[in-house]
Amino acid sequence: MQKLALLISGTMYAGFGLVFIIKPSFIENAYIFSTHPSGLMEIRAFYGGLEIGLGLMLLLSIKKSDELQKAALYLLSSILFFTILGRIIGAIIDGIEGNYLWIALIIELPILVFSYLALRIKT
Repeated sequence: MQKLALLISGTMYAGFGLVFIIKPSFIENAYIFSTHPSGLMEIRAFYGGLEIGLGLMLLLSIKKSDELQKAALYLLSSILFFTILGRIIGAIIDGIEGNYLWIALIIELPILVFSYLALRIKT
């Protein structure tokens, strides 16, 4: 179960990161707009590079020890938990416009639950 959680989440992060590297305007789906070269570079670097790095590390941990896989799952669970918490706080403070929050939660929440369960269930 741990390896499956790492495979799914690693593929997701690496895939989204690649999309942001190739097409930073994809971020407009979250109502974030940037036409300035520095803004586009930041989207490629942070949303692209960071997500690819995280995704590859999650995928590489599949071939490593159980302890490293657990560490990767703890990292993943923490990142997802605080990302979701940030979205909820943002929705409370700023309100919700459009469907982006719901789409993000539909993707992130099940992966968080699955990752957490993978840590708790011995396979």
